[in-house]
Amino acid sequence: MEVVEALIEKYELEQESAERETWHRLSMQTLARAYGDDEPEYTTDMLKRTNPDYEE
Repeated sequence: MEVVEALIEKYELEQESAERETWHRLSMQTLARAYGDDEPEYTTDMLKRTNPDYEE
């Protein structure tokens, strides 16, 4: 029974790792699209309202 429990635990850990890797890859792809080479540069002049707590 201990062998079965160990195998189940190993399987679950592998599944969690695979799921975590899938989410990481998806996140990186989304960020790459959002901040790709064709993304324009935004200047502070384009802001509607500046953050008063931001220090330059």
